[in-house]
Amino acid sequence: MKDKDGFATNERGYLVDPKTGGVINNLNNQQMFGKHDLDDRGELPAPFNVEKHNFNPHEVRGDFDFDRNGKARVLKTAEGAGDGSNQNNRQGAPGGAGD
Repeated sequence: MKDKDGFATNERGYLVDPKTGGVINNLNNQQMFGKHDLDDRGELPAPFNVEKHNFNPHEVRGDFDFDRNGKARVLKTAEGAGDGSNQNNRQGAPGGAGD
């Protein structure tokens, strides 16, 4: 199956890599789910299939710096691994000022 632009899709309408059958991101063509992650109808695993109408993975990606290859940079901080976000709003312990 193909979408209106001629890209390969599975029976549920997700963009797929024609070589591997995995679901790919429509912005950068990177694999998001392998074929083995999909069910027999080509549906995404939970919770992604439950929230597919209200869930946009691009909204939860954050505001990151990207390297030359288009991959998000995850920065190391003095406290350990950072999220690489440009937002500079670290989350504290539950019940803190950010809750």
